[in-house]
Amino acid sequence: MKLFIFIAIFISSIAMQLNAGTVRLYNDSSYKLRAVVRGADGSYLGEVVITSQSANTWTDSLQHYGHNDEGNPAGRNATRSQTPYTVIWYCMDGSDFSFSDNVGTGAFTQAQQGSGKKSCAGTKNPEIFKDFQGENILPPDDSTQGQ
Repeated sequence: MKLFIFIAIFISSIAMQLNAGTVRLYNDSSYKLRAVVRGADGSYLGEVVITSQSANTWTDSLQHYGHNDEGNPAGRNATRSQTPYTVIWYCMDGSDFSFSDNVGTGAFTQAQQGSGKKSCAGTKNPEIFKDFQGENILPPDDSTQGQ
């Protein structure tokens, strides 16, 4: 009997984790961006800051821990579907970069593939070059050229 209860608890915990929503995010731009994930009803679900040419995975599996229902929109609407998601990419100054709607659970989305202006004010991240040993080096400073 104890074995049966243990197996039932184990299987239900795995099933709860499988229902967790995830979105794979790739910042394929030359800017550091903030990706905000919103539910189908427009509710805020979370955000991730991703550097240029980097990836991250947003997941909702831990969003209910440490929050009461009043402070957690997803907890308040736990019976309503949050999918498809909308991912809104913002520049670090808060201006819009792009957005992707109809993003399903487990989907892969890229900043440059969304709709929007796809540029930020200011400078891009400096290009990084690798030397023959694979070490990162910055391009030469133009002010030291010709001296």
